[in-house]
Amino acid sequence: MPAFLVHDLIPLDFPEFFWNQNDTQFPQRIETVLRHASIAITTTECMREQLSHLAKKRGRQDLKVHTASLPPGDAFLVRSIQRNRALQPYFVICGTIEPRKNHLLLLNIWRQRLQAGLSVPKLLVIGQRGWKNENVIDTLERSPYLAGHVLEVSGLSTTDMTRLVAGAHAALVPSFAEGFGLPVVEALALGTPVIASDIPVFKEVSQGNATFLSPLDGPAWEKAILTLCENNEALVAARSRATRFAPQTNARFFDDIMQAIGSH
Repeated sequence: MPAFLVHDLIPLDFPEFFWNQNDTQFPQRIETVLRHASIAITTTECMREQLSHLAKKRGRQDLKVHTASLPPGDAFLVRSIQRNRALQPYFVICGTIEPRKNHLLLLNIWRQRLQAGLSVPKLLVIGQRGWKNENVIDTLERSPYLAGHVLEVSGLSTTDMTRLVAGAHAALVPSFAEGFGLPVVEALALGTPVIASDIPVFKEVSQGNATFLSPLDGPAWEKAILTLCENNEALVAARSRATRFAPQTNARFFDDIMQAIGSH
């Protein structure tokens, strides 16, 4: 019985964020799934609904689609990690540097405040450089205002990454589109507040335990970030809210998959 895990359909909905070869490669992969799969596994209910809708449009009303939510790595399940006070206050954005992740929203906030002579927290940009990111890289490397305030970090061990995320005032996730949103789940699993784009998948995977803002609303992001820097009560409340998050486990994840496959 052929079973496929389908993470997302983003290259179909947002081809502008990907290299041109994905214009043919990704649709071919999805057609393979729809042609041969007896069952498909998705990692969110949002994705299950999208894939089910596409399958019906392509004549696969019989395709069974089940959800098995992804767990964070075991290192992110330890909430007793000591916060590094030396870097306080700081925020993190985690993920490949590519246009879909919307790094420019944050870089522009930091740059505008620094140009105006206003204070800023540190921003740690954690992740490898991806594709179609020339504007982001130019800003990181060449802006005279961001030096010393926005730090690009890559090649971290899992231990170092968890410590940095655990110590942040919040994880910032302003993506335009995501199939799951692992940085959201990892931060919340550590008890770190999250400010994320107001998109359905983030509301689902965070279990509602994040602050949601439009990925186009720079002033709203600036206000939310400054509130956590300047209002200790707001920070304490945000951290308390993050601890309500109940992370998936590896055991449940694989049990969900095996149960779905075994039922067909």
